[in-house]
Parts: sequence; structure tokens; C-alpha cells
Amino acid sequence: MTGSIPVLYVEPDPAAVDTVVTAVSEEYPELSITAVGSAAEARDRLADGPVGCVVSAYDLPDANGLELLEAVGSEHRDLPTVLVAGRDDGVLAREALSAGVSDYLRRSDPIEPALLVRRIEGVVPDSDTPVERSGAHVEALTHAASDVIVTVDEAGTIRFVNEAVEDVFGYRPEELVGEPVTTLVSDVDTDRYLDDLREYLRTDGEADWGHTELTGCRKDDSTVPLELSFGRFEYDGRRFITGIARDISEHRRLRSELDELIGRVTDAFYGLDSEWRFTYLNERADELINPEGKELIGETVWEQFPGALDTGFEEQYRRAMETQTPVAFEEHYPEPLDSWFEVRAYPSETGLSVYFQDIDDRKRRERQLETLNEVSQELTTAETIEGVDRIAIEAVDETLSLPIASIKVYNSETGYLEPVGGDWDSPAVGRRLFESRRTVPWQVFASGEPAVYDDLNATDLPAEETPLRSAIVLPLGKHGVLIAGSDEPDAISEDDVALAEILAANTTSALDRVDRERALREQTERLEEQNTALERVQRLNAVIRGIVQELTHASTHETAMQAVCDRLADSEPYRFVWIGIHDPATDEITPEAFGGVEEGYLDEITVTADESSTGMGPAGRAFRSHEPSVQNDLYTDPPFEPWRQAALERGYRSSISIPIVHRDTIYGVLNLYAEEANAFNGTERDALGELGETIGYALNALDRKRDLVSDRSLDLEFRLHDPADPLLALLAEHDYTIEFENTVHRADDSLQAFVAIDEADPETVSGFEREVDDIEESRFVREQDGAYLFAWTLAPSSFFPSLVDQGVLPRLLAADADGGRAVVRISRTAAVRSVIDRFEARYDEVELIAQRERDEPITTQREFETEFKDLLTDRQEEILRLATVSGFFEWPRATTAQQIADMIGVSQPTVSRHLRAGERTLFDLLFEGD
Repeated sequence: MTGSIPVLYVEPDPAAVDTVVTAVSEEYPELSITAVGSAAEARDRLADGPVGCVVSAYDLPDANGLELLEAVGSEHRDLPTVLVAGRDDGVLAREALSAGVSDYLRRSDPIEPALLVRRIEGVVPDSDTPVERSGAHVEALTHAASDVIVTVDEAGTIRFVNEAVEDVFGYRPEELVGEPVTTLVSDVDTDRYLDDLREYLRTDGEADWGHTELTGCRKDDSTVPLELSFGRFEYDGRRFITGIARDISEHRRLRSELDELIGRVTDAFYGLDSEWRFTYLNERADELINPEGKELIGETVWEQFPGALDTGFEEQYRRAMETQTPVAFEEHYPEPLDSWFEVRAYPSETGLSVYFQDIDDRKRRERQLETLNEVSQELTTAETIEGVDRIAIEAVDETLSLPIASIKVYNSETGYLEPVGGDWDSPAVGRRLFESRRTVPWQVFASGEPAVYDDLNATDLPAEETPLRSAIVLPLGKHGVLIAGSDEPDAISEDDVALAEILAANTTSALDRVDRERALREQTERLEEQNTALERVQRLNAVIRGIVQELTHASTHETAMQAVCDRLADSEPYRFVWIGIHDPATDEITPEAFGGVEEGYLDEITVTADESSTGMGPAGRAFRSHEPSVQNDLYTDPPFEPWRQAALERGYRSSISIPIVHRDTIYGVLNLYAEEANAFNGTERDALGELGETIGYALNALDRKRDLVSDRSLDLEFRLHDPADPLLALLAEHDYTIEFENTVHRADDSLQAFVAIDEADPETVSGFEREVDDIEESRFVREQDGAYLFAWTLAPSSFFPSLVDQGVLPRLLAADADGGRAVVRISRTAAVRSVIDRFEARYDEVELIAQRERDEPITTQREFETEFKDLLTDRQEEILRLATVSGFFEWPRATTAQQIADMIGVSQPTVSRHLRAGERTLFDLLFEGD
């Protein structure tokens, strides 16, 4: 390098500038330093004249040094640059070099001018020096190297070390320069290292010391295994040694694991040298390729195994050695071995390591699986059970090493497993494989678990039971079993079992598919029938909607029932419709209304509700069960015998009877007749069943309406006897008489009954809920006029709520040692008989002992509430409800009329007017007629 090199030094730290400028002017006169403090000043200086190198700190007041040097490089392509950063940041270094910065220096504190000058000299090219020999090139190589590069003099003193030393040894480069190289060598290797170094220098590098391994010593005194490579050079008349030290910790770990792995290898293994001679065979290799026990070590593989020539063995081995690339392949070796091998060969400069396995069994399984795959494809085309079974038996013969095969299918008519296509299980035997019908095959079929027998003679089976000694019996789902076997014991291998299981699974799938396809054909036919039925149901639903409208306008039971009959009789496919009601005196179901083609039918028949022959038809069954009853073929169904001739003469072919019910009350039976058999499917049955409940609800509503408008009522008094009734027993035990004060229906459909009992013990009565199932909760309310008031929550399905639902109000219940007594109130027009029926259904013995007329209507609380709400306007109801919940009717009042008006945005007079109107409506309803 000749001439003075102008260097532009960009550094905002005055102390650093002073250190560098002073040192350079005294020790490195070949450099001329110009210092500036910012990126802007640097750009101005570059504009003034040429510069030989730009050195910039990273942290600048108006930019960062990397941005500055990148901009300089884009404007002055050949201008060398060096970035000085205050941290050892590999990412920043890579970014700088990628951006075209010539070199990167980690700044020490204080900065070391010698290191900076070395970087400058390294990047400033000498016009007479090739780039590959330039200092910049060498500097870049040493900087980028991940291995430690160290240069020592003849005395063993470190003169240079690259940055990688910190990663391997923990030292920074400046800590080691000037130190003995033995600083980096462990005590155990120091003497050996120094002796080898002296011998290497004495012989001018001819001693065998260019490559060695030793143990290094880190800054924290821990050790590290090293691989060392050395080179000798002279500079300025002095001899130096430059070495590369590589941390081989990971290499040794991997080599140890590899040695351990080879020791555990179970594959056959042999080694060949570069002349194709055997150098090693393990025991497994001897077993597979040297059954004669010849001495193979030192012999060539091609001479000892000529069958490998011109085969995949020779081709792959030679390719591995030529390319030094591992190979893996499968190849068949001919006689005398006649075997398939799986081979993995790993080449090296000294030879070939060969691992191999005998894969004859696997190849045989592959051929068997290929056959099974073809069988599976064939099974997908079979259309019958017989076709599937034939293919499966042929597959057993082709794939298994067993001579006898059979399939038994389940016969649902006989309940046995039967051979396919004949009396014999297998032509190879000429008889049944198992004589008894409930032995091994049946047990496998019933349990669904496979069975494998190595020797059937060792089981409890008699010798004459089967010609088989070995057998596999596998279930085929719901279809039957697959049997494969031999007349020799221990003839079944694990492969036979595995292949047979695959075949059985495929056969089962094929049989399932055949079943599904048959079921699909049948389902298609059913769907066509169901579509027809659905169309009829849609027409029926339209009829039912019309019936519901008729029911809402009916005023009596008779008009409601007749409307139902007329509507249904006008709808296909119904030919005749009638409604019958139960006559308790005769137990007959007598016609109340009818429509359609009757032609004297009702005059000819007698239908009863009992279980005699005249009560076993659909009408009698529906009445007793409260469920729809269908007779879909009047010509053949035995229960319709008493009425068959009369029905067939009028064109009736099927019938359905629908109970007309509301809760537990049955009002009658709706009977429909169709002119075709099987007319009433499940969907139509459900729709008609819901219609029966709708009619029952409408009839109940008519009864309730009638009770509301009646101005007279009846008290019915009953004598009861039922020792098993828990409530009567408790009343008798404590000599209690219950008076029903009021009843309230709750949101959950239970009934809240307020009962008064004279001289009662509240704790005793509250405990009734534990003794009486009908009482869900018994709660003491208060004492009034010498009596105790209790609130009983009664289950919705219990006796008293069912009475209230029918407009029957309980008034009194008492019991003593002679029995019980009950009083209920009903409207004057209500059916006394239905009330008696309810009591008789509840208690063992019931006697009606009195009927008393009352000059007052029977109205339940729910009915009163409903009527009161119907008389109010929406605004009146809103204001009355708001006044109640806000405390307007309390004393003193919690709210005023003005406050209520403010809540709903109306005037105070409007609120007062609506309150008075609501009160007047309530009092008129309470005292009307008084």
C-alpha cells in the first residue's frame, strides 16, 4: 500500500475522535484522518473532494451509520466503508455486509485505534494486489468464519484471533492478543501441544502435526474438545502458524450415539472395502447369505456371489461408491438363496457398509394383499349373497395356506347357520364341517368374537364333531361366519389369521352393501306409498283446520260432533264417520252423530266399552286405553269379527277409532272407516289422535261456558271408604275436617288450594306433604276466626286438580273411623254421573248421599279472572296492574296517581278515570244480581 490514504471518520463522540486522530498521526502516518460529527457533515465533505475510506459510528445525531454508509456506497461504488457499532450484533453485521459495507468493527470502550487501522488497511485495496489476496478479502473471511482462527508466533504468543473465539472460548479477541496460546489449551494437553509445536517449527512443517485433536480450556475453566488444522507462513522474516480450531462437542456426541446405535443393530450387516472385499459380517448376515459357513472375510463379493452381477445389487453398489451417496433398494437374489432382500448401503472413501433384511415374508404378504385387493374390487360388483359368498371362498383358496374353506349364513326362518348353496360346507371335505348346529360356528356368530384353534382335538368337542384339526372361524356381522382350516394341527400362521380377518371384513362389507341395496329398493317402494299417504295427510290437515273453525263456533256438544262428522265424511278416503258416547247404564258406546255412507250400519251393530267380544273392536279399545286404535284390514283382522259382514257390505275395508279426551275426561269415540285396506298409517294416526284431543278441548270449553252462564249450582255429598288412601287416613287419625276456601292455578299447572282446618296443629298439617303424594307442599298461612289456614300445592295430575279442571269445586273433606265424607259443588247443568265416575275411580267405595241445590253460579277463580280481564280495556288493565304493583292501593299509599301518570306518559286525570272504571267493572262483576 503506497501513498497517504485520506480517511473520513464520522464520530459524534469528541473523546473517541481525539483518541483515534492522535494515535493515527503518531503511529500510522500512511493514513490521513478527517473527522466530522454527523451524517450531514460527512456528505458535505464527500462533495468537497476524494476520500480513500469512510469510517462511521452507528449512532449519529441525524441518522444511523448503516444508513449513511449504504447511501455512500450507492453514490461512490468503489469507496471502501467500515461500520463501527457499540455492540456485538450478528444481525447488524450481516445487514451491514449485505448493504455493501466493506467491513464491520465492534467498538471497544475506549476504542482501540490499532483494530480500526487494521480494518481500514484491510478494506483499502492495493492496486497491485488481486482481490482474493487482498487484506479486505482475508478480513472478511476471518470475520465470517464460525470456527476460531488464531495466529501465533514462534514463541507461541497469540498475534491474531477472530471474533468466533468468544462463541467457543468466551474470550473477546482483544483479551487474547499477546497472551500465550496455551491459554486456550487444557492443562492435560499443554505439554503435548508445546512439544508438537516445537517439532513442527523445527522441521519446517514436515512433522505430522497438520491435523490433531486436543482439549481446549474456556474462560470459565470448562473444557471443550477441539479439532485443529495448522498452516505455516513467513512474514517480514519471521515464522508464524495460523490454525483453525473447531468445537467438536456435537460431533463427538453424534459419533457416540452412532456407535451405540450400530451396537444395537439387529439387521444383517457386512462391510466391503474399496476393492469389494468383505471386511466384516455380523451373525445375522452369516445366517442369511452364508448358510454353508464359508470364510468370506477377504474374499470379493462378486466372486462369492456371482448371482449379484448384472443385477440391482451390482448397479446400486457401484453407483453408491461412485457418487458417495447412500442407496436403498429391494432386489431378488436367485438360487441358491432364492430370496428377496431390502438393502441400505452407505459408502465412504474406504468402502461400503451394507445393511439388509430378508423380506420374503413381506413380499408374499404383498402378493396376498394384492390378491385381496382384486377380490375386494370383485366383491363390489356382486349383487346377491350367493355371489358374495362364492367370491369369498375362492379368495380363501387363493390367499391362505389352508385347504378347507366354507361360509355359513344365518337363516332367519330356521334360526340356524346354513351352508351356502347346498348341504355340504366344503367340497374338499364332502360333509358338514361341524355336525352340531350350536357349536363353534354358532358361538362365534352369537358373540361376534373370532376364534382360532390350533388343535380342535384339544377342546371339549367330540372327535366325530368335525374333520378339522386347525380352524379359523370369523364372524360376518349379522350374516353368518367364515370358516377356514386344515385337517392337520398347528397349520394356521399369524399371516393366515390377519389375511382371513381382512377377507372377512371385506366380505361383511359386501354383504352389508347387498343388504342395503335390497333395503333401498324396498324403501323406494315404501316411499312411494308414503308420498301417497302424505298427500292424504295434507288433505286431512286442511280438513282438520276447517273442523277447528267449526268447533270455535259450536254452541253445544251435538252441533260440534255433527260438524266433525260432516267435515271428515266429505274428505277422501273416508267413507263413513260416527261419534259414540258412553252410556254408563248399559256400558254401550251409542251413536251421537254420524256422516257419510251409513246405510243402516249403526242400527245393525252393538259396540261396548267392556272387554266382551263387542268391546274388543277399535272403538272399545280406544275408549278403555284413551289411545287411537287401528284395524287396517277388516276382512282378515279377527278382532273385527262381530261387525265384519255389516262393514264389508257397505264398502268399509279399514277403520280407526280415536278417543275424544281432555286431560283425564273422555267425551266419546270418533270412528272413521275407509274404502281401502291399510288406509291409516302412523302419520295419519297421529294427526287424527291430535284431532281427538282438539275436539275434547272444545267440548270441555263448551261445558265451562255453560257453567259460567248457569245461575244455579249443586252441592254433592259423598260417603267414602278407602283404607289405603293416605289423606283420608291422616284426617281420621287427627279428627280433622278440611274446608276448601279457594283454589288458584299456578303457572306450572299445579293447583294452589287454600284449606281451613279447625283446631289443627300447624306442624302436623305441614308434614302432610311427606305422607301424601298428591300434596307437593303444605304451608301454614295464618290463623283466622279460630281456624288455621294452609296453602297446599297439589300435583297437576292428582285428584282435586282434575276436579277443578272440569268445573267441580271441592268444598269439604273429612274422615273418621267409619270412613270419609266429601262435598263438591258443580253447576246445575253439569253431568252428575261424570263426577260420580271420578270419585269411583279414586276411592274403593263411593256413595252419593245428598244433592243440594244452590242459588249461586259455580265460578272458579281462573274463570272469574278470565271474565274480569275480558271486560277491561288494554289501558285499564295496564294502569290497574301498575297501580297494584307500585303500592297505589296500600295505606298509606306508596305512589300517587300523578306518579303513575308520569310512568306511562299520560295525564293524572286519565289515570284516575281508568282506575275508577276498572274498580266499577270489578264491583259490578262481584255484586251483579245481589
